[in-house]
Amino acid sequence: MLLARPDVVEQRAPDLRAFLRETGRGYRSAAENPTEAARMLAETADGPETLDDIDFLQQSQRQLADTYLTDDGAWGRMTEDRWAAFVDWLAGEEVLTTIEGNRRTRPSTHHGLFRVLPTPATAESRHPVTVRSQSWLSKSSSA
Repeated sequence: MLLARPDVVEQRAPDLRAFLRETGRGYRSAAENPTEAARMLAETADGPETLDDIDFLQQSQRQLADTYLTDDGAWGRMTEDRWAAFVDWLAGEEVLTTIEGNRRTRPSTHHGLFRVLPTPATAESRHPVTVRSQSWLSKSSSA
């Protein structure tokens, strides 16, 4: 999830447009070539020891590659159905836990859990927007 404060959106709109454009390029590339994405992640990322395990990274990238883009090739778009599928996947993989730390094998319900903000109907609407102040997207850009 990408978030930005409204003042940052207003003050750094060109930088944010460039960041979103390149982030989208990265998601499209990872969706098209998950093995290369895993290699790049292993070479450049700092973090938990799992980032040093190339077999784990390749397997996870192959499993996730189909989820990076919507059916029409957009990235960063979440609908209630996509969120529900993601939560179901987390539950099926036994990743979800209660606040007490007990594993959940299925979510109790999806209804009412998700609120998807509308995106502007512009050429740039293929980029995710997670702020209410979306006026910067209506300005022309080279995206």
